[in-house]
Amino acid sequence: MLTEREKVHFISGDTECAAWHYPATNGACVIMTGGFAVTKEPGTDLFAKRFTDAGFAVLAFDYRRLGESGGQPRQVVRIRALLSTPDALNGGKALDWGNRYPDWQQAAAARSALRLGFYRPGRYASRVRCPLLVVVCDQDQTALAGPAAAAADHAPRGELVRLPGGHYQPFLDGHERAVEAELSFLRQHLLDHPRAERPAPAPAVSAPQRGGRA
Repeated sequence: MLTEREKVHFISGDTECAAWHYPATNGACVIMTGGFAVTKEPGTDLFAKRFTDAGFAVLAFDYRRLGESGGQPRQVVRIRALLSTPDALNGGKALDWGNRYPDWQQAAAARSALRLGFYRPGRYASRVRCPLLVVVCDQDQTALAGPAAAAADHAPRGELVRLPGGHYQPFLDGHERAVEAELSFLRQHLLDHPRAERPAPAPAVSAPQRGGRA
């Protein structure tokens, strides 16, 4: 299915953010963004196409201070992990093969790393009440497989998918398996059950963040 996307904008705090909206047919919408310092195009294009081909709408956005979104100072992000491990070297091949995104500034302000040592998202997994899918790469040296798998186990409605390979495997040889797992999860929780009188929390898909990073 050929889907025409359109540029849209929304307000976050006092800043205007930019996004691509992909319309679709099944009434469900997937909200996406890139990893640390990765803008919406290299971070989401590959997956957004598959989701829209399957009938899901997609809203893929840039964080404040990144890409086409507003905000100052530029290239300051609030998360959390830096790509300094050996498997991070595949980033260019995974996210920007053929230099498709020449405007992507592959850099982040140093201050973005100040809180890195305190970032432990898994500690909150038990509070996640919506369905949660965690995609883990077993040889990932950036977002380690063990803590990610533990987070899925601690979440009351957590589901775990394991892939062989390093950090960028879902963008490389593992893409088909990753996207099929995510589509199966989205169909199961958004489409394959009757609507409740009161809407349940939207399901969350979590893969270790890929990219230069957010």
